Amino acid sequence: ANGQLDSALAYYLKAMDMVPIAFGEHSTNEAYFNLLTGNVYFKKNDMDKAMLYYEEGLRVLSDLNVWDQPLNTALENGRAYCKLKTGRLASADSLFKKSMFINQYIDGKFDKIIYLNGFVASVIGLIKLNYEKYKTTGDARFLEQAQTYSEIGTKAMLVKINSTVSYGTKTLFKDKFRDIFEQSLKVQASIGGGKIAQNVLFSLLEKSKQSILRNEVSAILKLYESEVPDSLLDKEMTLNKSIDKWEKKKDEMAKNGMGELDSSRMLASLAIFDLKEKRQKLLDDITDRFPTYSRFKFELNTIGLGKIRKDILGKDKALLEYFVGEESLYAMLVTSDTVEIIEMPINNLNSLIAQLQNGITGFYELPLEDRTDEKYKTTLSDYIAASQKLYDLLIQPFRHFLPKEVIIVPDGKLHLIPFGALLSGPPPAQKDFNTYPFFEKMHAISYCFSASMLYNIKNRKYRDAPAKSLAAFAPFYKSGYQPFFSNQGRDRTILVRGLDSLLNRRIIVRSDFNNLPYSGEEVLTVSSLMEGDVFLDERATINQFYEIIGQYRIVHLSTHGGANNNNGSYSYLVFANKSAEEGGGLLFAKDLYTQNIKADMVVLSACETGDGELKKSEGIVSLAKAFVFAGAKSVITTLWSVEDKSAKNIITDFYRSIKNGERKNVALYNAKNQFLKNNGHSFKHPFFWAGIIPFGDMSAVE
Repeated sequence: ANGQLDSALAYYLKAMDMVPIAFGEHSTNEAYFNLLTGNVYFKKNDMDKAMLYYEEGLRVLSDLNVWDQPLNTALENGRAYCKLKTGRLASADSLFKKSMFINQYIDGKFDKIIYLNGFVASVIGLIKLNYEKYKTTGDARFLEQAQTYSEIGTKAMLVKINSTVSYGTKTLFKDKFRDIFEQSLKVQASIGGGKIAQNVLFSLLEKSKQSILRNEVSAILKLYESEVPDSLLDKEMTLNKSIDKWEKKKDEMAKNGMGELDSSRMLASLAIFDLKEKRQKLLDDITDRFPTYSRFKFELNTIGLGKIRKDILGKDKALLEYFVGEESLYAMLVTSDTVEIIEMPINNLNSLIAQLQNGITGFYELPLEDRTDEKYKTTLSDYIAASQKLYDLLIQPFRHFLPKEVIIVPDGKLHLIPFGALLSGPPPAQKDFNTYPFFEKMHAISYCFSASMLYNIKNRKYRDAPAKSLAAFAPFYKSGYQPFFSNQGRDRTILVRGLDSLLNRRIIVRSDFNNLPYSGEEVLTVSSLMEGDVFLDERATINQFYEIIGQYRIVHLSTHGGANNNNGSYSYLVFANKSAEEGGGLLFAKDLYTQNIKADMVVLSACETGDGELKKSEGIVSLAKAFVFAGAKSVITTLWSVEDKSAKNIITDFYRSIKNGERKNVALYNAKNQFLKNNGHSFKHPFFWAGIIPFGDMSAVE
């Protein structure tokens, strides 16, 4: 990092020498490069030099008699942060407020703010400043002041986001929103104690998630809004305005001393009740006639802690929700009778996740000739070390409160972690996976994108529920039906225990577009169990998928797939390629948003379907999330290129539990633990089982 800063510093200093040549003796570019140079010195923790360059930038603007509000704001913020960093809090306070004034923020009015990034930087500075004063003095008034600035920042963000059309600009604003949320969490966690504080903290975590999800579907909502008649949208708007008008009248009456039983106030209450009844009937009508629009519009509301505890958790489940900020990691545990939140330093979280990923998949993703004993041992050691450190960070503080079922709400790169593979301690015998204390040995894990979204998914009602049981696709099974049925009695090969037992074996993973011999066995077995329909080889086309998608309660896709880490909307599943009109056989995540999927469960028995583009404000853009947005209540997905035969065994055992009425997460827990029990040592490595994870509503399939 220091090397990069030194390189940036050398570049900016050289650029400043070039400015008079390129732009003339008098140019605002000189002030801009002073800002950039000051920022580098600030990151290098050299406050004196940073301050010199910030002040030089302001002098250049003054000499030019130029008032460049974004540049002036940024330079003043730079000076303020230097003061804050060196403990000169009064000066910092004055400079942050000056910066906000330059940015045209006056008396809670946000519409004239010119430079939102600068405004957010000022607000965050004032939150940090007041929080520092609280830590120094213990005076709770400074916490209240910090909370006030958090609310100002949040309101400003909402005003700007709602008035912005551009998706790119919205995304930029959402990133800043997360910065505000992080500071708000820090302040609220310090206030601590009591049910009100717990509810506020939970609400902040959920709003951070819901704002991300809402941003993802904003363009889709606009698309579907065009399908709803203007008369219905206008009627909804008129009812909302009337409700708002009567509620304001009722508030005024209360302020003027009118009691609940006053005739005028009772009349207002009756009017509000009647209008809300009409609005609900209208929304029910819109939901029935335009289900996709309604799903995107109404399912991203934030749900309160009480409802989540009562309707999602009950007595036998726990929720672990995370927020990954720039400075800290926040983890919140919620059970029926416990709420705990912990702030932790972010430290080397990203490098630990990368080490875990390499430890699990690094060896098996190598070409066959590079799979050496030494490489196996190295990656296994990486896995053992990283999985314990991540367990200690993410799970250990709450371990005594966790029942069997645990719902995890990841954030940022935590989406890439298979929590079930984390180790609660060192394995007594590194060469014996039976001794590994996998988290998934003790807990049935599921995931969701937010607790509020889970609540709304669970309460989805389909107007015309699918009548058929299961549709299963296997476009890369070429052997037809008969070979499968003639081989039903054969046993699974158990390999000899030892580190190198897989070194010379061809492992078929669902990544390259090769034949998948076990995919046919998988879909034929599950269709037999669930009395479903099968689409093999050339029958498993995209057009066939589109034609039948709304008719089945379970959709099973055993195929190739891949995550696009540059643009998650282009993560894909592969179908039989019959014509150019079918897009070459590729089903992209972006294409799913326009579907109206009514499935209780979608099983993506492909590779990397839960992975995808990581955006700070959007979490993981993936096929799994696309299926949920398109209407599926739950998705079984994968985090990496799964091995064909292992996936087949786990998935078929999963369906056996599903048929017996088990909840989906418990069914997958049973299947994985059965897999660990029945297979040879090498196949107990997390690569073969930990990447298959469940998202969404885990209720038993009806």
